[in-house]
Amino acid sequence: MDDKELFPKVDILNLTFSPKSEISEDVFKQMFSSLDRLWWSRLVISIRGYVINYVQQNDEVLFSCDDAFIKIHQKLAERNSQFEDAFEYLTAIFHVIREKNTLIQMISNPKSISTTKISPNLDRSFNIIHGNLTPKTIQLTIAQLPAYTMFIKVVVNLQQRWENEKLKKKSIRFETDPEWEPDERVVLFQTFASGMTSRIRYDK
Repeated sequence: MDDKELFPKVDILNLTFSPKSEISEDVFKQMFSSLDRLWWSRLVISIRGYVINYVQQNDEVLFSCDDAFIKIHQKLAERNSQFEDAFEYLTAIFHVIREKNTLIQMISNPKSISTTKISPNLDRSFNIIHGNLTPKTIQLTIAQLPAYTMFIKVVVNLQQRWENEKLKKKSIRFETDPEWEPDERVVLFQTFASGMTSRIRYDK
C-alpha cells in the first residue's frame, strides 16, 4: 500500500472524522457501475490490511473489525452486490460514526439504552447494520469503528479523485492502474469472506 494519502504511515491510527465526509450518491453510483467487483474487493482488502496493522493487539477489536469488513465486502464486492444496498449500507455507517459519542454514552450506562432519545438517522442506520440497540450490539459497533471510519474516509477521498479526473477530462485510471494495492501479504480472502475469522492466515 504505497498510497500515503489513503494509507499514511503513522504511529496511531487516525480516526479523525469530519461530519461532512458523507458519501455522494451520484459519484458513488458512477464508481459502483464503472468499477468491477474485483476493484472493490481489492479496496476492501487493502483498507482491512491497513486497519488490522493498528488493532491486532486487541482481539475484540481485531475480530470485530474483521466482521465489519466481511459485511462491507458482501455489500460492495460480490457478484450479487447491488448499488442500492451498498449505498444504503455505507450511508448507515456514516451516520453511526457521526453518532459515536451517543453510542459510547449509552454503553457507559446500559440501563439508559431504552430511555435515551436518539436521532431517527441513528435509529434507522443502526437497524440496517446490527438490528436493535442492545448493550451487545452497541459494544460491537464501537469495536468496529476503526473499520467503519477508515473505510468511509478512503471512499470519500477516492470519490474526490474520481471527480478530479473527470474535470481533467482524462481517462480514469481506476479500472486498470489503481494507485493502491493490497500489501505484500497474500490474504486468503475466500476464508476471510466466509466469516471464519479465526482461521485467517497470511503468507509472506
